[in-house]
Amino acid sequence: MKIDREELRRHYARLSDDGLRAVELEGLVPEARECFEAEWKARGLDEEPSFEPPETEEHDENSEDEERVAVCVYHSAPPQDSSTLAVEAVGILTDAGIPCEVETKFLPASEEPAPRDSYEHTVVVPVSRALEAEAILESEMHNQEIEEKWRAHFATLSDRDLRRFDVEGLFAGLLDRISRVKRAYKEEISRRS
Repeated sequence: MKIDREELRRHYARLSDDGLRAVELEGLVPEARECFEAEWKARGLDEEPSFEPPETEEHDENSEDEERVAVCVYHSAPPQDSSTLAVEAVGILTDAGIPCEVETKFLPASEEPAPRDSYEHTVVVPVSRALEAEAILESEMHNQEIEEKWRAHFATLSDRDLRRFDVEGLFAGLLDRISRVKRAYKEEISRRS
């Protein structure tokens, strides 16, 4: 995947000053870092970019000690680079007020399963925010990918097969999940009242 510098520029431009300060610089590929630094300078921010996320008014002293878990993982091997997806995920979660960072790990080439050097970009969040983060990423990023796949699939169907396709049945499991989560939430609210 070719790195889209324009998308990176737009991403950093959308972030608040605090969101920009929260970007984890260590995990950025050179192109992303250049776009980040350009946005930093354009805003005239006085301080040097920090590797640590800023403390906010809602900062919980225990959050630094809280276990962190992965909410999404992107793999890339030259010439493809999925680090921009990790950057996009961090931007979305930061905008939603969820502390997060990207942990990038170099994976040296081996016979199996990767015949060439690659990188693993893991977006991690505090365990107490993991389900919320997954739901936000699903809505803001992954559902668009799924929509595009289904569009492509529907385009391959004949007129007859398309008309016979049971869309409601296809998503019965997802609708059931929504109902169950809503019920669990309401029951917990009632229990605490």
